[in-house]
Amino acid sequence: MINVAVFMGKIIKDDEFLQNIRYVEICQDYHQNDGKIKKDLIPVMNWNKLNKGELFTFSEGSLLLIKGRLEYYNGKFVVVCESLSYLGKEQIWKLLKSF
Repeated sequence: MINVAVFMGKIIKDDEFLQNIRYVEICQDYHQNDGKIKKDLIPVMNWNKLNKGELFTFSEGSLLLIKGRLEYYNGKFVVVCESLSYLGKEQIWKLLKSF
């Protein structure tokens, strides 16, 4: 069984209840009927103790490329981050949204 999630998004906020989860906002490729782009919030958590703080070293608004797997954790589905790449700050995000 293949369980791989790869996406690019902007860090939005931390989880209020779980300290090891951050939310990443991704934009879908198409416009809705009202002309707006739909945005989804994906909960992401680190994958092991060695790099536990790596996801939290980036500030809100940072653009990341995340590769991970989907798991059920504390009553909800989260993406467990296996690798991530820093792509920049919000200026790149605005450029990508214009396409």
